[in-house]
Amino acid sequence: MELKLPPTIKTLLRIATVSLFSTSMVVSVYSQSKAKVQSPVKFEIVKSLRLGTSQYPLEKLYVVIAEENFNRDSLRGLFVFLGMERPGVPLSILVFTDKDTLSREIEWEHLGVPYFPSTPEGNAARDKYFADYAPNDRGHLRASYFRNALSEYFYYSVSKDTDEMIIVDMKKAATSVP
Repeated sequence: MELKLPPTIKTLLRIATVSLFSTSMVVSVYSQSKAKVQSPVKFEIVKSLRLGTSQYPLEKLYVVIAEENFNRDSLRGLFVFLGMERPGVPLSILVFTDKDTLSREIEWEHLGVPYFPSTPEGNAARDKYFADYAPNDRGHLRASYFRNALSEYFYYSVSKDTDEMIIVDMKKAATSVP
């Protein structure tokens, strides 16, 4: 069941939600009602893409934040903040704490993987290709956020030294009652 709220109340709820996560308010924007809303953490959008078609759009953001701001609550607040400014659009946000690694990830996503035959030579060539171009999952913190009409969730790394990730379902978390 979906609760329908007037736009003014929705805006106030958005402001309240974002302000719950405010720790180092740096970036300011104006919401639909012109009320000032601030990001909970300082961030940089390295790249922004509009993908898909007019019927099935997707906006993808590549973001860098400082390592000291990389935690569940700051990430949630950042995703709420960035999502508020892109209402109704399916959204994907990739967050890294290392800009060089994020740049390598962006390049990797756009390179694609060529075909390698299933031979010893092909396997060796594939391994070399991945070693040369694929970003490392360790040595930095990273998070991915996804929102569409049916779901909204993010996952984030627990440590720079492991590829273990924690998943947070934002729709369940927002609607669950203790």
